[in-house]
Amino acid sequence: MMLDKPSSSKFPCLGDHNIIGSTKEETCERYSKKMNECTKKVMEASCGGKAVEDYDKIANVILKHFDCK
Repeated sequence: MMLDKPSSSKFPCLGDHNIIGSTKEETCERYSKKMNECTKKVMEASCGGKAVEDYDKIANVILKHFDCK
């Protein structure tokens, strides 16, 4: 997703979440209702507006793919 890990000082909504983590648990949390808006904000700031154009659709695909609860 990103080369440099965004910090919680720049994005307080991250808390202790590892936004660049690749475990199933981290991925599910990142796209969950709890972190959804934060993830979107970080992606837009780091990658630009195009990165979040279809964010909600893609987030749902990711949640289904990883069988997130």
